[in-house]
Amino acid sequence: MNNVDTKHLEWSYKEYVCFILIYASYEDLEFTEDEEKFIRKRTGEDTFEKMHEIFISAGQFECLQMILDLKDKYLATAVQKEDLLSLLKAHFGVDGEFSKLEKVLLGFLRNLL
Repeated sequence: MNNVDTKHLEWSYKEYVCFILIYASYEDLEFTEDEEKFIRKRTGEDTFEKMHEIFISAGQFECLQMILDLKDKYLATAVQKEDLLSLLKAHFGVDGEFSKLEKVLLGFLRNLL
C-alpha cells in the first residue's frame, strides 16, 4: 500500500460503513448534500468528519485496499453483506434517483465484497 498505513485495520464497523458510503458517494462524481446528510445521520458527525478526511487524502487504489482489508472482519456472512448492500441502495436513492452509474457501482461492490 502506497500512502496507507495500517490504522484502518482498527476501524470500528461504523467507521468502515461510513467509509464505504463516502466512497460510493464520490464514485458518480457528485457528492450531494442529501448523501452527506444520509451518512452523517447514520454514522454521526465525528465519524463522518474523520472518515471523509481519510477518504480525501487517499487515492482510489488505497480506498479500495482499505475496504478489502476489512471485508472479512465486517462482511464475513451473507447477511452482513446484504445488510450493507441494502444500506447502499437506500443511500443511492436518497437524492430521488438511482442512476445507471450507481447501479453499476452497486454491482461492482456486490462482487468485490
